[in-house]
Amino acid sequence: MKKIRFAQKLVWICFAFAFIYNTYFGWNMTATSEAEKICDSIFHSALSISLLIYLLPLFDLFENLVQKMEREKENLFENEDKN
Repeated sequence: MKKIRFAQKLVWICFAFAFIYNTYFGWNMTATSEAEKICDSIFHSALSISLLIYLLPLFDLFENLVQKMEREKENLFENEDKN
């Protein structure tokens, strides 16, 4: 859960950074200067990293849930066999 919370905070920081640099450079569809291109690449890289940090623990939680469901299913079949 710490990784998920960290990733959420990082996403908010990324969007705050994007808002600040777009306010400074202007809200253009394409970068108009080299500095804006660098800020764009920083934003996209940080956002990609934060999404990876967010999604990987969710896959682990999903895997644990599936394993738990499989164990319960096996226990159910074992109980039916005993009866």
